[in-house]
Amino acid sequence: MNKRLHRHRKADGFSLIELLFSISILAILLGLGIPSFQGLIERNRVTSATNELITTLQLARSTAIRRNEVVSICPLVDANTCGGSWSSGWMVFIGEASVTEPSNASIIRQNSALAPSVTLTSNLDAGAAISYGNAGQIVSGGSVDFTFSGDSEFRCLTVPLSGKTSFSYELCQP
Repeated sequence: MNKRLHRHRKADGFSLIELLFSISILAILLGLGIPSFQGLIERNRVTSATNELITTLQLARSTAIRRNEVVSICPLVDANTCGGSWSSGWMVFIGEASVTEPSNASIIRQNSALAPSVTLTSNLDAGAAISYGNAGQIVSGGSVDFTFSGDSEFRCLTVPLSGKTSFSYELCQP
């Protein structure tokens, strides 16, 4: 009898045991990596919110200088009404901080609400706005401090009377 006929072909691929072992190793690695990935997402949300406000403050300041007019930023109650929480979004408009419903023609930019896990607070009175004068300085009171907070992340942003924004990457306490 021919010996070649009785040989079994070697099976290609993975056995069930090898497949289960690979899946269990993958599950362990994912279980270890997901908590650190969630921390990364939280840091990115806080950083993104900080960058959004910095960009808005710089836009308002440069517009006030360029147009030689007072430009204000206010926290929103709804799409076109000032006086809410900074976490609910904000609006840049041409005019004094005392205006609560600027006309559509004077609105320069609107930012929507922040991610639900990010909170933005300031040392301003509730609903108070910030105004930049034609030289880029704050004309609506004193220095303004903002604190962005997530579950365990904090970022601080300061706008002194000169109007030039500075912020801290280090963790700060609200």
